Amino acid sequence: MELHTISIDLGKTVFHLVGLNLHGEVVVRKKFSRTQLLRFTANVHVELIGMEACGGAHALVQWVEKGSAPNYIIATHFTVSTIDSTRPLCPYPKIAHWNGSGSSDDARNFTCLETTNR
Repeated sequence: MELHTISIDLGKTVFHLVGLNLHGEVVVRKKFSRTQLLRFTANVHVELIGMEACGGAHALVQWVEKGSAPNYIIATHFTVSTIDSTRPLCPYPKIAHWNGSGSSDDARNFTCLETTNR
């Protein structure tokens, strides 16, 4: 299977990928976990990768194009046009830990810490 373009719909835990050949025909359509997606994309060579654009897309571009992985990406929850809460999305195996003061709806009050066995 020869891929020219892949498009990835970025989700929290599930990622949908569509791959096209040089003629624009769909040759692969798959649903992946994060680990499965990383494994698949590490072993595929394509000319063009498209991703859903979101608030953290610029950080992903820096990571892919310049090799500079983000320390975290800020997730934002909206109701209509009002921001209700923000929270850092930390790279695995780190998790967002509330510092114990300030609003738990504000990303500034969280730190990305290594997970521990519970």
